[in-house]
Amino acid sequence: MKREDLRSLGLNDEQVDNVMKSHHQEIDNLNAKVTDLTTERDQLNTQLGERDKDLKKLQKNSKDNEELSSQLTEMKTKYDADKQKWESNLAKTKLNGAIDAQLGQTKARDTEVIKKLIDLDSIKLGENGKVDGLQNQIDQLAKDKPYLFEGNEQQHYNPQDGEPNVKNSFADALGIVKSK
Repeated sequence: MKREDLRSLGLNDEQVDNVMKSHHQEIDNLNAKVTDLTTERDQLNTQLGERDKDLKKLQKNSKDNEELSSQLTEMKTKYDADKQKWESNLAKTKLNGAIDAQLGQTKARDTEVIKKLIDLDSIKLGENGKVDGLQNQIDQLAKDKPYLFEGNEQQHYNPQDGEPNVKNSFADALGIVKSK
């Protein structure tokens, strides 16, 4: 996003500064999330490597010992479950990242609100890195709840019996009659 692009859209310098500030804050937040996730991934990879070493060591030491063999089988089962859980969490993290990226490309006013309104169970991360099933839900939300997206005007209240009962002044609202 460049300042010139924003100015070409008709924004003044103050508006451009506000948009850029907001954009940079969002980028900083996303970078922080990436750093946290990278650190977590590296720690989990280290743990998995240590567990694999422990398993191999136990295998060598337990060839004749039945008790150690059962412990080894138990540990292997536990480690496999941990690995499956880790892979599941990684898949969820990738999906959430892809959803955030795609929602960031929409004209959504608040992506967190929209994430709460979409059915995450029907969304899958495709092999190409794109989110399958999300765009249809975004389009439906834009149609059903246009106020959630930029560029969509909120519909005004129009009563069936004609004009809305709008008071022009505080005195009218209180029903105070002015004397002539």
